[in-house]
Amino acid sequence: MNEPLNKALPGGVVPIASLDLVSVALEALMTRHANVAGMGVLYGPPGRGKSMAAGAMVAQYRAYYVQVRRVWSVKVVLQKVLLEMGVAAPNKATTADLLDLITAQLAKSGRPLILDEADYLIRSDSLIETVRDIYEGSKKPVLLVGTDELRVGLRRWKQMHSRVYQWVEAPAVSLADAVKLATVYAAGVQVAPDLLAEIVARVDGSVRYTCVNLARIRDEALVSGEDEMTLAKWGGRGIYTDESEGVV
Repeated sequence: MNEPLNKALPGGVVPIASLDLVSVALEALMTRHANVAGMGVLYGPPGRGKSMAAGAMVAQYRAYYVQVRRVWSVKVVLQKVLLEMGVAAPNKATTADLLDLITAQLAKSGRPLILDEADYLIRSDSLIETVRDIYEGSKKPVLLVGTDELRVGLRRWKQMHSRVYQWVEAPAVSLADAVKLATVYAAGVQVAPDLLAEIVARVDGSVRYTCVNLARIRDEALVSGEDEMTLAKWGGRGIYTDESEGVV
């Protein structure tokens, strides 16, 4: 029997555009027709809020979430997924045994699996084909999260590519997003529209840098005793971007 899902967002999570898109995509995977493939890919440049959005899905959809590491082998990936699931494997379990345990748990729970930093999975046939085996064995949603290289790289595996039902490009941060983020990352400080617009114009779409700049604004406002920060008041303090020196 599938475990109940919690559609409410966890406390403190800001419903910016990237999160909304991922939520819609995962909902589509969860409610798709039985004959429709059930994999999804969330892709985009670093800093677009992909991991933040994927992490929110852990609470919203009770998703299993694993952040893949560069050095992991097939067996280690399977062991980490089982660890996230809270499923114990026998000491002498083979790779095939681990795979069977994962697919059985996904099928039983009905919960989706999210694999972040999935670019590392396309470095070998065995890794990406193992992910396909997980999906085929459970028929439950699997969401891969990575850069645009993931989207392009998956074309090398036609059988895998054809099982992707939802392709979601993480959007650039917008002014509307920045307004919402300011309520959390610059809490207690009124950030003026002109300063928010300047941040959005400078961070090249990055949600991460937007959050960093908002946190800096809050810190500077507290130090200077300001309850409002405008572009003029911010003056020459600079805006953090992906430039090599950080502040420009």
